[in-house]
Amino acid sequence: MRAKTSILLIALSIGSVLAAEPAQAASWSTGARLPAARVSLAATTDADGNVYAIGGFNPVTSSYVNTVYRYTPNTNAWTKVAPLPEAVASAAAVRGVDGRIYVFGGLSGTQTLDAVEAYDPDTDTWTSLEPMPTARYGAAAALGRDGRIYVIGGCCGNEPEFNVNEAYDPTTDTWTSRAPTPAVGIAFASAVPVGGRIFVFGGAITGDSLPIIQVYNTATNQWRLNFTFTMPTARQSHGAASDGNGHVYVFGGFDGDDVFQSSVDVLTVSDKTWTSGPSMPAARAYFGTASFKGTIYVLGGRSCFTCTEGRNTFILSTA
Repeated sequence: MRAKTSILLIALSIGSVLAAEPAQAASWSTGARLPAARVSLAATTDADGNVYAIGGFNPVTSSYVNTVYRYTPNTNAWTKVAPLPEAVASAAAVRGVDGRIYVFGGLSGTQTLDAVEAYDPDTDTWTSLEPMPTARYGAAAALGRDGRIYVIGGCCGNEPEFNVNEAYDPTTDTWTSRAPTPAVGIAFASAVPVGGRIFVFGGAITGDSLPIIQVYNTATNQWRLNFTFTMPTARQSHGAASDGNGHVYVFGGFDGDDVFQSSVDVLTVSDKTWTSGPSMPAARAYFGTASFKGTIYVLGGRSCFTCTEGRNTFILSTA
């Protein structure tokens, strides 16, 4: 199956030319380490730029966790805040327009969750909300221009990856089914809002990493998948984030040969060209990604399937 996949990846990569020079200056640094090792965690920021490491799996103790840590960039320090109602890994987290942090689904032991939890940074409290119509973990999620949060793809136990696309409206606490992804099903992808569109990068189909890019227009409820517009590197369990200046950084994860990556590819959205960004300080997959005003955070993760590092805070400044 790997041999067939390699041929497919080569075919899909035609037309994705990697330019020689980076689109803009960027550099990595390291912040204070997480208080405990984490892989498969969710991450996002609050309206003040604080970074949250949410749940995940502790590879040292082999346990699912509900702990939540807040990183304050100004003091380079981590603080424990109110825990999740339930231990969960491979969930998705997004900050809503109301400033609350929303956490969707995930895996807790052998149970695939449909839970939706909202965290209020002002009161340090969690609220349980209307569950997702489709229980799943490994989904990608992004905030749309319309204020709704789109939860895309994911998987469930031994079932194939899902192509579902469900929109959550925080103002009414309701869900709406939207157009499914063009790919048959995809999990462990990364979603980035760019204007009125959501770019979904890579992910896994039947466990194999892909270089595809699926673009969803939230206003028209339509997808576009063009096999000549792909990523230079197939990835899953990676990260992606916008610099807010017309570029999307895609980094880490593991490729079609299960090689863990430190490479960074930078997409200039306006002309669909790729450039090489500065490599991460170390190869990582299964990490949490958060961004705020051009600064991107890579939290935890591991450099091989059995590695137990999980405490890194890598910081990419794109300014």
